[in-house]
Formats: sequence, structure tokens, C-alpha cells
Amino acid sequence: MADSLQALSSLVTSVPRSVVAPDEKPAVLEELHRILESPTFHSSPRCQEFLRYIVERTVEGSAELLKERNIGVDVFHRRPSYEPNVDSIVRVRATEVRKRLSQYYDHDAAGPSVRIALAAGSYVPVFHWASAATAPHELTETSPLVISPRVSRWKLRLWLATPAAGLLLLACILYLQMRTPASPLRDFWQPSLNGAYPVVICLGQPVVYHLSRRLHEKYLATLPADHRPGPYVIPLTPGDIGASDILPVPDQYVGAGGAQATARLSALLAGWKKPVQVRVGNDFSFYDLRNHAAVLEGAFSNYWAMKLSESMPFVFIQENGIRGIRERAVPQNTWYLRSLQSDGKTSEDYATVARLFDSGTMEPLVFVAGITQYGTQAAGEFIADEPGFAAAVRKAPRDWRTRNIQILLHLNVIGKVPGKPEVLAFRSW
Repeated sequence: MADSLQALSSLVTSVPRSVVAPDEKPAVLEELHRILESPTFHSSPRCQEFLRYIVERTVEGSAELLKERNIGVDVFHRRPSYEPNVDSIVRVRATEVRKRLSQYYDHDAAGPSVRIALAAGSYVPVFHWASAATAPHELTETSPLVISPRVSRWKLRLWLATPAAGLLLLACILYLQMRTPASPLRDFWQPSLNGAYPVVICLGQPVVYHLSRRLHEKYLATLPADHRPGPYVIPLTPGDIGASDILPVPDQYVGAGGAQATARLSALLAGWKKPVQVRVGNDFSFYDLRNHAAVLEGAFSNYWAMKLSESMPFVFIQENGIRGIRERAVPQNTWYLRSLQSDGKTSEDYATVARLFDSGTMEPLVFVAGITQYGTQAAGEFIADEPGFAAAVRKAPRDWRTRNIQILLHLNVIGKVPGKPEVLAFRSW
């Protein structure tokens, strides 16, 4: 009977309440610290701030101040006059915190003495304490048990009659979990999948130069009257063109490599039931990056990618008209793309893939960038390919899943098709 009672210790009902006694504060704050440092919350500083704020206010005895407007002002730095009915940041983040708490206790927690929960429709946390009647390790054959109402009496009798059945079931569950294949690719993307908002894919936008209408009309006048050409190249000779004939167009085009990478990554995230939004050029801002997990594609054509990657181990450079990638800590390690021609063609390319938990935006960021469009396309394919990515991280530090990482890639270009990339270096911090 003692073994059966021990097996039933997990069924002891917890006592939920929001009031915290002075001698209970250390246990609550210790559990809060464990939650905030867990992988489930570590990827979202915003959720960390939200949970820390509401728990600390409650422990201090100020739970009555946990109103939507107060949280919006104190945690999300909104103006006191902001309108919660229009700006739903507090409600959205509360929903995400509830989801992450559920994930934490499903996977990360190891039987704490107090559990922290956030009921739907409330911003005041609830603390589930173990029953005061007896601690689980103190159960004896004469100890009174408070059985969870979710467990019916006939199930209880069945458990007491056959305690071995519960152990057998637990063994089966553990066996199946051990047989579930690891997914390094899913681990790479997990911080981006945890958020409540869609992942924003931000494409760079190269500047394209058009020729003036005068040059087009001059060329078309040389063709037969009934000839209707498709895409064409205007032949030019010295003296045919002036400065006014070259028109910069900065906001109408995307690179083919970025478009290919976007299609591949959108399909990958859709397979994991994660919605995606695609933004181009100036169609996204730092505000978007502060509120969404994001993928920044491209290097020289993407302002935010260049700006937010300045402190990473590998950075994009351009010296004397030659582009390349340099290791900041060891500047002599520079990979120049000397084969790049003026028309954008190249026989090889270099690219980087990075995953940052927080680069100053307070949300996870993924970088996918090549020196040219070929590298960007290959990098996008690399982090959407399970076998290839798993092989790349096989020799990586064991704790790479909880750290920022950047991978340097090299690839050959055959015709206009990028080949399979080779991993040159892996950095984590």
C-alpha cells in the first residue's frame, strides 16, 4: 500500500491562491527565477518582463494595480493616455505568457513546491501550492489524501489494485519519448515559433537603375512597325547615354535569391503551423522587429540586416570595390568574393546564417544572407533542410540550442544555380 500511496503523490490537489504570505515569498521568487531562466522564456525578453512584473507586484501586495493600462505603461512603455482598446499589446502578451507557462510545466519543470499560473481574463498570477495536509515525500499508509477531482473513484481503485499498471504506462511513455528522433532544425527555429505573433520575413530591396523613356523610344524606333518585343536589351555605344538617362528605382524590386529563400522558409514554417508575414524594403521598421520574431534576408540590400549584424562574429564588408565576409575577432580571416563580375554573375559565393535570441530588438532574429543573391538562396535552403542542417551542427557545442549562433557557408555557383553549401565555421556565444 505504501508504494501505491507514493505513486499517488502526484494526484494531491494543489491549493491555488493569489495572496502570498511573507514566509512564502522566497519560494515564489525562486520559482519565478527558474521560469525566467528556462529555454521556454529565455527566447522572449518581453514575456520575461511581463511575468516578472506581475509576480513581483503580487508578492509585494500590490495585485490590485495589475490593470491593463498600468501594465501597458510600466512594462511596454506606452503613454498614460494610450487606448487599450486600440493597442492590444498587453492582452496579446498575456496570452503568450499563459502559453509559455503551460509549455514550461509540461516539459521543463521538475515538481516545484509552487507553480505560477495566469488565469484567462486576468493579469493577477495564481500560485498553486502543494496541499498543506502533507508533503508528497511524507505520505504514509495513514496519511489523509486529497484527490484531484479530475480522478474518478473507480480509476483510483484501479490504480490501487494494480500499481504496476501505472509504472508500465510511465515506462512506455518514456520509451516512446526516447525513440522520438531529435530535430536540430526544429530546435534552431523554436525561439521563433514560441511567439504569439506571426514570423515576419523581411526581404532586402536592391536599387535598380532604369534607362530613360528617350532611350527606349529611340531603340524601339529601329524595329519593324509590327514587331512587339518582349523583354529586350538596348544596345548602347559611347555617347548614346547621359546622366539624365539613368533613373534610380529603390523600392520596386527584390532579388531572385531572396524570393527563393522566402518561398522555402514560408513553406517550412507553414508546415509547423506558424503564420508568416512578408515585408519588403522600407515596408518594415524597428517597431516591427521589437514585436515579432523576424527573419532578415540579404546583406547589402537590407539596411536592418547590415545594422543588426554589426556585432556578430562574421560581418559583411566592402573594400576597394570588393565585397566579402570578415571575422571580427580575427580580421585576417576575410573571405573576399573576387569572382564577382559587374553584371552580378559569380562562380562562387559566401553566406552566413545566424540565430539570435535578442540583438537589441527583444525578439528572436534569424539572419539569412549571402554576398550575392546566390548565397542568400543557398542559406535559405540550408536552414530549411533537416539532414543538411543536422550534419552541420553535429560537431557544434552541445549547448548551441540555448545560445546565439552564426554559421559561415561557402558554395559554388553552376550557371545561375547555387550548389549545396559547405560549412566553413560555426560560432556560438
